[in-house]
Amino acid sequence: MEGIAAEQADSGKVADPTTESGTMERESRELLTIEEVARYLKVPPLTVRWLRQEGRFAPAIKVGRRLLWDRRDVNAWLDGQRETEAA
Repeated sequence: MEGIAAEQADSGKVADPTTESGTMERESRELLTIEEVARYLKVPPLTVRWLRQEGRFAPAIKVGRRLLWDRRDVNAWLDGQRETEAA
């Protein structure tokens, strides 16, 4: 069991023991640092910080003094940014 936890810690993924229905299923959750989010979105980390401070970005997960984002939340936010009409 320790080997799996170590692998998940190295890959940025952690086990989420609950699902939407509240059952205890193991689900892999990929958590991203601000630098990883910025790289994924192809923007500077300062842009991610600014969007977060303005309340215009996906919710972060605070772990100690560190902010992390669930990749699913970032993807959901990104989907919501799509333009409906061409400018």
